[in-house]
Amino acid sequence: MKKQHARLLFALCFLIVLTGGLLIACAPTPAAPTQPPAPAAPTQPAAPAATKPPATAAAPQPTAPPATKPAAAPTTLNIGADWEQNSLQPETDGIYMMRFGFLETLVGVSYDDKLVPALATKWDRVDDLTWKFTLRSGVKFHNGQPFNAAAAVFALKRAFAAKGADSSLQGATIEAQGADAIVIRTAKASNIIPAVMSDWATGILAKESFDAQDKVTTPIGTGAFKYVDWTRGQRLTVTKFDDYWGTKAKVDRAVFHFVPDGRTRATMLRTGEVHIARAIPVEDATALKNDAKVTIVNSPLRRFRAMFFNNSKPPFNNVKVRQAINYAINKQAILTGVHNGYGAVAEGPFVPGLPWSPTLTGYKYDVEKAKALLKEAGASDLAFTIVTYTGRPELPVIAEVVQQQLKQIGVKVDIQIVEYTPLEQQLLAGNYQATLLARNPAFRVYDPQSFLDSDYKTKGTFNISQYSNSAVDDLVGKATAEKEAEARYKLQQQIQKTVVDTDAISVFLSYYVQIDGYTKSVSGYRTHPTEFLLISPDISLTLP
Repeated sequence: MKKQHARLLFALCFLIVLTGGLLIACAPTPAAPTQPPAPAAPTQPAAPAATKPPATAAAPQPTAPPATKPAAAPTTLNIGADWEQNSLQPETDGIYMMRFGFLETLVGVSYDDKLVPALATKWDRVDDLTWKFTLRSGVKFHNGQPFNAAAAVFALKRAFAAKGADSSLQGATIEAQGADAIVIRTAKASNIIPAVMSDWATGILAKESFDAQDKVTTPIGTGAFKYVDWTRGQRLTVTKFDDYWGTKAKVDRAVFHFVPDGRTRATMLRTGEVHIARAIPVEDATALKNDAKVTIVNSPLRRFRAMFFNNSKPPFNNVKVRQAINYAINKQAILTGVHNGYGAVAEGPFVPGLPWSPTLTGYKYDVEKAKALLKEAGASDLAFTIVTYTGRPELPVIAEVVQQQLKQIGVKVDIQIVEYTPLEQQLLAGNYQATLLARNPAFRVYDPQSFLDSDYKTKGTFNISQYSNSAVDDLVGKATAEKEAEARYKLQQQIQKTVVDTDAISVFLSYYVQIDGYTKSVSGYRTHPTEFLLISPDISLTLP
């Protein structure tokens, strides 16, 4: 009996031990601590376990931080430019400084042909002679100094006094009204003062830009790009301005390469030396259209090509001679043969369709009528010289075509090709007979009145035609003072009809189409209608 009881007790103990081992084996493994604790020293030996305890899990290794993405390489946009400034003075070369993105004016011109706020947020006409401009707050110059009314007055006083300033500014005064407004008072009533404030010659540079002789040493503007350096005849460099008040530039740096030869600019675009090339010749544009790496864009501009006569000297002081030459030139043949059909035949200085563009009679190609007019003028054995320049490669070619066409009416033409800068002074002084030029009526002030005043008034600031007609002078004065737009447009149309249809002061040849190109890595490039801008904050560059 005792033996049987002992056997039962042993079996029961064995069962209990076996069951506990199974429970331990089936239990979930506890999570291992990130750093296992040091085991405590036992005070006495532990009894041997019936089952092997579960192994302690190894501590995990520290997790490596995620790899940091390398910073993007700075983007440098290379641009092939067709023109280079002669100086860094805004009153003479501000057009280039605006194109390069570091100079701004109170009023801007948008890509859709409208006057828009820039450094001024609004403008109000206080009375016939007074305009108030409210300035944009929070604008900084590139040296960190604030733009305010005092800075605007300093810059604009220089512009108002400069040679070649718009005639509406003659006798004008300017003063600050607090820190955020300026007031301009003109000597005569003018409706175009807001447009005059878009003239690149009124661009705002900080006082620190000038030395004691009033010469710019380093231009300090407010644009989306900041001037870095200029190597004459080679390049000009700008960088992104991080504190710009408007849309921040998408490229870090831009280099403008001065390449006067259009075919060379086209080659540089094709080989990738530049990302944007401006003013590509027609023959190169046709070939580049088939290049998968390049985009070609054709943009109609306000610019026209014309042969200007010196109306004050023989033989072109005779209106019949001027009319004869107009009839003798086949404009369509020039458009087709020289420009491959790009553009349109011109009759006057403004493209058709504008509110101030009249319907002109013009001069249709008629060799016999040209001969008859020369006979009436008593201009037998007529000979003269056309002077033109290299900056626009099509102009010398047009001169050669005109030379051949005028042979049909017995007129002998010589051609002289020079650089533009000395030529302009020669033309303004009246030291020429005829010249071939490209002219943009919106080149400085985005309003037709400024162009009509400068080019066709007897003492206009760009009256290279040496033209004088008291009736036109009177019409220009009336249009300048006229407040109602429709009435002003009618006066401006009458001026053009007199200049073109009655006085034939020039031969208007064609309206301009700008041909630019850019690589597929460029986004956001557009040709500006006034040619004021070449780079904008919207341009981006995707590097391979």
